[in-house]
Amino acid sequence: MIKKIKSKLLTYLFTDWVKSETDLETIKLTSQMLKNREIQITGIKPVLGFRSHLSEVQRDTPTIQ
Repeated sequence: MIKKIKSKLLTYLFTDWVKSETDLETIKLTSQMLKNREIQITGIKPVLGFRSHLSEVQRDTPTIQ
């Protein structure tokens, strides 16, 4: 029960802090810390970039000349 109360209180304080914070560097740092923690918990790293929907053969021989 204490853990649940602590969680709700911290959530309230965090959202209040985010609403009142004006320093962008601090907000970006906090955001990066949260993303890193999410990766630690889930073990899933976000995909950076885009995958091509073309096969290797189609990429090697373009149809437009």
